[in-house]
Amino acid sequence: MIFPHRHSFYQLLYISSGAGRHVIDFEQYDVEQGSIYFLAPRQVHQWLFDHSTQGSGRPF
Repeated sequence: MIFPHRHSFYQLLYISSGAGRHVIDFEQYDVEQGSIYFLAPRQVHQWLFDHSTQGSGRPF
C-alpha cells in the first residue's frame, strides 16, 4: 500500500529483493534485501518501494 495505514493484527514481513523505504510510526527505514519487519497492531506504516521489490508477509 502506498498510503499510510494500520492493521488490527501483528505482521511479520521479509524483503527477499529490491529496495525502498518503509515508514513506521512516521520514522523512515531503508528497505534492502534481507530486511525483516515486525509490526504490532495499530502501528501506522507505509511502503515506498522500488517496483522490483519482492518479499512475503504473514499476519498473526
